[in-house]
This record gives sequence, C-alpha cells and structure tokens, in this order.
Amino acid sequence: MQKEEIIFDRMQKRSRVIIYGAHLVAKEVYRYLQKHRPDLKIETFAVTNLEGNPDFLEGITVRRIFDIASQPVPYILIAMPEKYHEEAARTLESLGFDEFEKIGLKKISLLKGTDMVWDLNRSSRKYFFEQSLNDYSWLDLFEKDRAGKKIEGRHYKFTILSRLSEQGTLKKLEGLDFKADYEKILGMYRNLGQLEMAENKSADRTEGCVDVYMVSCQNDKPLETTYQPCRYVHPLQAGAALTNVRKAELTDNHGENISDKNVSFAEMTAMYWIWKNAPSAKYKGLCHYRRHFIMSEKQAQELERQGIDVVLTTPRLVLSGLKKMFLSDTPVKKDVFENMMNSIEETVGNVYSDYAEKYFDSIFYYPNNMLIAKEEVFHAYCRWIFPILFCMEQHDLESHVMKKDRHLAFAAELLTSLYFSFHKDDYKIGVTDYLFLE
Repeated sequence: MQKEEIIFDRMQKRSRVIIYGAHLVAKEVYRYLQKHRPDLKIETFAVTNLEGNPDFLEGITVRRIFDIASQPVPYILIAMPEKYHEEAARTLESLGFDEFEKIGLKKISLLKGTDMVWDLNRSSRKYFFEQSLNDYSWLDLFEKDRAGKKIEGRHYKFTILSRLSEQGTLKKLEGLDFKADYEKILGMYRNLGQLEMAENKSADRTEGCVDVYMVSCQNDKPLETTYQPCRYVHPLQAGAALTNVRKAELTDNHGENISDKNVSFAEMTAMYWIWKNAPSAKYKGLCHYRRHFIMSEKQAQELERQGIDVVLTTPRLVLSGLKKMFLSDTPVKKDVFENMMNSIEETVGNVYSDYAEKYFDSIFYYPNNMLIAKEEVFHAYCRWIFPILFCMEQHDLESHVMKKDRHLAFAAELLTSLYFSFHKDDYKIGVTDYLFLE
C-alpha cells in the first residue's frame, strides 16, 4: 500500500505528532493511524480557532495551533478538506513549523476504503464490496450468489466513513435481506444500465425529450477534470441574484424565482426555477456541475419507451438509520429536524408525517437532490416539497435563526427520498450511479 507507506515513513521515530484539524477528516486520520500504528501517540488535535470546534476529540484535548511549542520539532498532519490546505500550510509556515503533510478527504477515503474492502470481503458471507470508480467516498455493495460470487445488476452505496467495529456493523449487515428490505422501503430495484435497448434509435431524439439542468454557482471551484456532458445537459447558474459573476447563460434569477434564497436552499433554487420557468419537455431534471448521472444519450431515449417515471441516484445504505446519520454528519441538527417534521405535518398532513416517522428510521435513501422525471411527476414533486421548505424557512425567521449552512438543502435531500419512498408504488423508478468530478 504505497500511500500508507508515504505517511508512515515520514513519521518514523517522531516524538511529537500533531493532527491539525478537529472534524471528520481529522477523526478518520486518527482512527486510521490507530489501526496501523497503535504505537504512535498523537499529542493533540490543533485548530486555528477554538470557537466552533470541540474541546476534545477521540478523548484527546483540542488546542490552538498558536499555543503549541515548536521544540522539539513536531510532525504535523494537516487533516481537513482539501480547500483549507493552503491556508493551513501558510499558518504553519508563519509559526515556523516546516514538517507537515496534507491529508484531505480523498486521500483518507481511498486509504480507508482499501482497508474496508479487504476487511469486509474477508468477513462477509453474503455481500461483496468494491471501491467505487465514480465516487471515492463510497463503496459499491453487491449481494453474493450461492457460490459466493458477486451478483451483477443491483448494488448499493456503503459509506467509507462508517466504523466496522461500532455497534455491531457487520452483524447488522449480515442480518439484512436486501431485496426484501429495499423493496419495503423504496420499491422495485430497476437498474437503468440494464434496460433493454431498442435498436436504431437516433441520438437526436433526446432534444425536446429530456432536459437536465446542470447547476453551478459563483463559489464553485474550477474542475481539474475535463468532462463533456451529454447533449441533454444544460448549464444553469444558481444564486445568480446574489452576484454579478456569470457562470452560465441560463440563470435562476429571471422569471418566477427564489434565487436570493440560495445561501440556505443551495441547488433547490435551481430546482424551483426549472419548475416555474424551464421550457416544456417530456422529462426534466437536475444534476450538479460535479455530479452527473451516468446515463447515455441512448438510455435517455429509452426512458419513455420503458415507462420510467423518474430516475434517481443509486441508493445509499445507512445502517444507523437516516435520522441518526443526518443529525451526525450534516447541518440537519435536532432543531432543523424537528422544524422539518413540524413543517411536513403543517403543509402536507398526517399521512406524510406519520410515514416520515418510520421512513427516517430506515436505511436507504437517494442522495444529492438529483432527479430526472416526467414533467408531470417533476411538477408534482415540486408542488409537494417547496411548501415544506418555505414553511421551514418561515419557522427559522420566526425563531430569528440566521443560518448560512445550506440546512434547507440537506433537509430537501431527506424530503426528496421521503417523497419517492412514499410513492414507490405509484411511480416506476429507475436508479443509476452518478459520476463525481474533481
């Protein structure tokens, strides 16, 4: 494991090792080192500012980087999302620290993913795991046949951020009946990649048939990857009312729009614009500039012939339950979750709120607020979800909550999954992976 050796080699015989960071990446780096170098003592977790950070992490004190002595020279692991690396490095250099290494979400995900694939495939009798070729932060989980071989055609996403040692994770996994459990929660599994294709279809048929809008905003960082989207994909700038910078010809600030709510609604301001302003098409949809449906032109042509009502992203498996995961890992904290549940009851009634109580304790959801749906299905979904989000926003205002953390968009991710789970028997749903670009 070459990447593992790079980390370990540079820390050999170090008397002081400090992790610079105090959140997800830092926690995962610590756990990885605990597994592979239990002899290594982490002196402290360091942060630039104590405000907004925990006092302790993994039982270790969190301290300001400015309060840490420079002698003997410590080896510092910058363990935080990649976008903060350069600023962190400048801070360390200004303090005279020159022995450090940068570890971001991608690096620790790949390292941990390799570990998990090995550990799970060695231990599991029923399931087979692979590192995803499309998104490094998730594993692909397949069922095994009686001969112990991978069953192609249906798979799920399993988070690399889970701890196999916690709460009997493997035992929970082995106890599932995925086909029965999945169908109970989300209905029949239809893999878009396995649709029977008709012959001699013209690629031009997607024009006016499928329109998927690719959302970006002024704060998006440039992609390192060159990628040419399919012809059915149209760039759309979200939050255009908040900036003079233009990222696309189409913007979400003309016609009937909520573009000025983008700070908390994120991609949902684009979803609203599509609903209210996009030209009529048989299928309408939304993807992200970094996340694209893995769906060819020919597969897009086949949606209508196959009777597909909506295409959603390959479901993720969350063994701890959706509510617990969102409360732990997203801006949907207890107050936001309670606001969401109250808003569901106020706007769409007890039938949905009673169903939500059960669904949010279940284990499968569709990620990223990405969908492609027949126009009438798209509009029905929007008529349902936006009153809930507006109700949540109103409760925020009444409570003088001024959050700038996209909590309404994360709530929308739960609501989107709730809606299509509730209507699993009403709509013919197809699923496909998405490609994550850097």
